[in-house]
Amino acid sequence: MAPPQSAGRPYPPIVAHPAVELLWGEPGHTDVTDAQTVARLTLDGTAQMVARAAPEYASLQALYLRRLSAATMLCDFRDFNLFKVVIDHRRLWGDVCQVRNLSTAELQFAVAAAVR
Repeated sequence: MAPPQSAGRPYPPIVAHPAVELLWGEPGHTDVTDAQTVARLTLDGTAQMVARAAPEYASLQALYLRRLSAATMLCDFRDFNLFKVVIDHRRLWGDVCQVRNLSTAELQFAVAAAVR
């Protein structure tokens, strides 16, 4: 099956292959040569396009523009799309060979603490 089209062009590859992994590393370690020795968080999930008619679209667009205000003029283009990541797995990596799967509640707590 061919991916959907947008303004006569194919959607970005993320529509055809929506699996994503996001990685956050512990800040302040620019001198580290081996990333596996620094604490990090990986989030595995699926990217989902948010329809403009979806109830959450306006709030997600506001979050996006708060971070990237220069993109305001792009939001009206027909091929501008917002995506959200639905997280399936969460892992906290400590030092080498130390890993812990996080529950949803633990992740929500960590995010809330980080954005204060």
